[in-house]
Amino acid sequence: MISQGLLGSRLFEKLKLELADRSGYAQRFAVSVNLDHFRMTKRSVVNTKIVLAVLVFAVCVVSRLFFINSNAFFLDGDEAIVALMGLDILDGNFPLYFYGQNYGLSIIEALLVSVGVLFFGTTSLAVKIPMLILWSLSVVFLSFTFWRVLGKDRLAFAIAVGLFILSPTWLVWSLKARGGYLTSFFFASLIVFLLVTLRDKNNLAKWLLVGVSVALVYESQPIWLPCLVPIVFFFLWESVGNV
Repeated sequence: MISQGLLGSRLFEKLKLELADRSGYAQRFAVSVNLDHFRMTKRSVVNTKIVLAVLVFAVCVVSRLFFINSNAFFLDGDEAIVALMGLDILDGNFPLYFYGQNYGLSIIEALLVSVGVLFFGTTSLAVKIPMLILWSLSVVFLSFTFWRVLGKDRLAFAIAVGLFILSPTWLVWSLKARGGYLTSFFFASLIVFLLVTLRDKNNLAKWLLVGVSVALVYESQPIWLPCLVPIVFFFLWESVGNV
């Protein structure tokens, strides 16, 4: 009887160990499945953002290609000066501001024009194409902001981005190098993107980039700084709502 009791006790202990082992395996399996699901979700989000960026950029460019070489889009005086700055860069000079002014940081636009000259020669396309690329990248940043704010309302997102791209004002200005205007617009869009899309991340790199971008907006064309005021009020309203 004693030996049978010991045998039953050992069998019971063995069964407990097997059940515990299976339970641990089930837990590990569940964790593995959750991690795989997280990786797949994260990969899906990244792929969606890439597709979104490519699509918006393509619409921006294609919508202007029909007009970019039109007689109505000739170079004006300011664009000619930025083009001259680009040629001077190719000669080894690096002017920071629009010629004849101590404001209007234009070095970025002039650098892009200098690259355009290497591809298209001394033509209007050497000015128009780089500016179109700079403007399109700015719209991509704004599109990510719209995507974050509008959430799952894809129709509202498409209408907002479509109206912005097809705005008659931007039809002309998206191609113009006017001494810092598109530079300012680009960094203002970047600021909005960082503050809204990445508002959950409070690291040093983000705020350093925001600070540098604000300084570049101010130095190029501070006219875009008032556009950031609604973003500030948005954060103040959100912080009060979370108190």
